[in-house]
Amino acid sequence: LAEQRQGQGERSQAAIIDAIKALGRAKSTEIADVVGLNRGTALKHIQRLAKAGVITTEKEGCSCLYSLSK
Repeated sequence: LAEQRQGQGERSQAAIIDAIKALGRAKSTEIADVVGLNRGTALKHIQRLAKAGVITTEKEGCSCLYSLSK
Protein backbone atom coordinates (compact mmCIF):
# COMPACT_ATOMS: atom_id res chain seq x y z
CA LEU A 1 0.00 0.00 0.00
CA ALA A 2 2.81 2.41 0.87
CA GLU A 3 4.52 1.65 -2.44
CA GLN A 4 1.28 2.34 -4.33
CA ARG A 5 0.89 5.70 -2.61
CA GLN A 6 4.51 6.59 -3.33
CA GLY A 7 4.01 5.69 -6.99
CA GLN A 8 0.86 7.80 -7.17
CA GLY A 9 2.68 10.72 -5.55
CA GLU A 10 5.53 10.48 -8.03
CA ARG A 11 3.08 10.39 -10.95
CA SER A 12 1.22 13.39 -9.53
CA GLN A 13 4.43 15.35 -9.10
CA ALA A 14 5.52 14.48 -12.66
CA ALA A 15 2.11 15.66 -13.91
CA ILE A 16 2.50 18.91 -11.95
CA ILE A 17 5.93 19.51 -13.50
CA ASP A 18 4.47 18.89 -16.97
CA ALA A 19 1.59 21.26 -16.24
CA ILE A 20 3.94 24.02 -15.12
CA LYS A 21 6.04 23.48 -18.26
CA ALA A 22 2.92 23.96 -20.35
CA LEU A 23 1.52 26.90 -18.38
CA GLY A 24 4.75 28.75 -17.65
CA ARG A 25 3.78 30.44 -14.38
CA ALA A 26 0.58 29.35 -12.71
CA LYS A 27 -1.46 29.44 -9.52
CA SER A 28 -2.01 26.21 -7.62
CA THR A 29 -5.68 26.16 -8.65
CA GLU A 30 -4.74 26.30 -12.33
CA ILE A 31 -2.20 23.52 -11.87
CA ALA A 32 -4.72 21.42 -9.94
CA ASP A 33 -7.29 21.82 -12.72
CA VAL A 34 -4.81 20.75 -15.40
CA VAL A 35 -3.62 17.65 -13.55
CA GLY A 36 -7.05 16.70 -12.18
CA LEU A 37 -6.22 16.92 -8.47
CA ASN A 38 -8.03 18.81 -5.76
CA ARG A 39 -6.30 22.02 -4.72
CA GLY A 40 -5.11 20.70 -1.34
CA THR A 41 -3.45 17.63 -2.82
CA ALA A 42 -1.88 19.63 -5.63
CA LEU A 43 -0.58 22.22 -3.18
CA LYS A 44 0.98 19.50 -1.02
CA HIS A 45 2.91 18.18 -4.04
CA ILE A 46 3.80 21.70 -5.17
CA GLN A 47 5.26 22.46 -1.73
CA ARG A 48 7.34 19.27 -1.83
CA LEU A 49 8.65 20.16 -5.27
CA ALA A 50 9.45 23.71 -4.11
CA LYS A 51 11.29 22.38 -1.05
CA ALA A 52 13.32 20.12 -3.36
CA GLY A 53 14.20 23.14 -5.52
CA VAL A 54 12.38 21.86 -8.60
CA ILE A 55 9.95 24.77 -8.76
CA THR A 56 10.06 28.35 -7.51
CA THR A 57 7.38 30.33 -5.74
CA GLU A 58 6.69 33.95 -6.59
CA LYS A 59 4.30 36.06 -4.52
CA GLU A 60 2.01 38.25 -6.60
CA GLY A 61 -0.43 40.21 -4.47
CA CYS A 62 -2.38 37.67 -2.41
CA SER A 63 -1.53 34.82 -4.77
CA CYS A 64 1.48 32.60 -5.31
CA LEU A 65 2.67 31.76 -8.78
CA TYR A 66 4.72 28.66 -9.42
CA SER A 67 7.26 28.09 -12.16
CA LEU A 68 10.07 25.67 -12.90
CA SER A 69 13.43 26.51 -11.37
CA LYS A 70 16.15 27.44 -13.80
